[in-house]
Amino acid sequence: MVGTVALVASGGLALAVIVLLIPSCASTTWWETPGATCELEPARTLWGLYQIALLVLPVVAGAVLGAVTFGPDKEHRTQVYALTQSVTRIRWWTIKVLIVAAPVFTAVALLGTATLWVVDSASDSIIWAPRLTSPGFDILGLIPATRFLVVYAAAAAAALLWRTVGGVVTGLVAAGILIAGTTLLQPLVVQHTRELIPIQTWWNDSTGIATESPGGMGSAYNWSGYADSEGLDIDISTLNCPESAKFIECLQEAGVVDRVEIYVPDSEYPQMMLIISGFNLIIAVALLAAGAQTLRRRDL
Repeated sequence: MVGTVALVASGGLALAVIVLLIPSCASTTWWETPGATCELEPARTLWGLYQIALLVLPVVAGAVLGAVTFGPDKEHRTQVYALTQSVTRIRWWTIKVLIVAAPVFTAVALLGTATLWVVDSASDSIIWAPRLTSPGFDILGLIPATRFLVVYAAAAAAALLWRTVGGVVTGLVAAGILIAGTTLLQPLVVQHTRELIPIQTWWNDSTGIATESPGGMGSAYNWSGYADSEGLDIDISTLNCPESAKFIECLQEAGVVDRVEIYVPDSEYPQMMLIISGFNLIIAVALLAAGAQTLRRRDL
């Protein structure tokens, strides 16, 4: 409980300091005020450290807390005494999990939600965290809390079999697999936008006549190509078009009418976050169920 309070207090304090540093630089007219200054580095430095902490600490805390929830009982055989006091194995498991995991899960969920609010509210010149890709995605909303729960569940179940050290190692391995898996899954769970840009308009943009990024600020998982008048993709790899002013003419002669831009817009973030968080929760519940099933072993 003390650790949970310390986690919330330190995270909240860091966010509060960041927010306090923002107003002096967020104004678009601060430089017009005589004697006014804008110190960006303190907020940026603190923000960088905060991101690292919120990325690493939930995973490490999940592995350690999961292992020590049951590891010492396994090592000293104290669970034998506990299970002879008219306490069922499932109840013993459930109470210990709730006492340890629930406060930390709630605290990290609050920090993740507060961090998302700060990112959405702050100036991009001070705090920039793309919501759709790592590391921004990994520290916002419910992602840190649900990752903690998965790692905790894996470590707790493993500690019943392989004691404290085995639980910590299993939790960290589970964290690596989870992060890699969900990173690959992220662009697959939301709808991509396919935008057709007239080839001449795209050429003007790319040569500096106009500048407008497809998908807008915060879009991710971009892919581009070319299409004919019916919107069908055209492979230009075999055209050998020159990289000069005649490039556009070469494309047009090959039947290219539009530039194809495929991307995930930033507006898809809430859906992506909720789907991945739900996926994490399903894994956590499955691991907790596996741990409860382990209690049926007679050597426990």
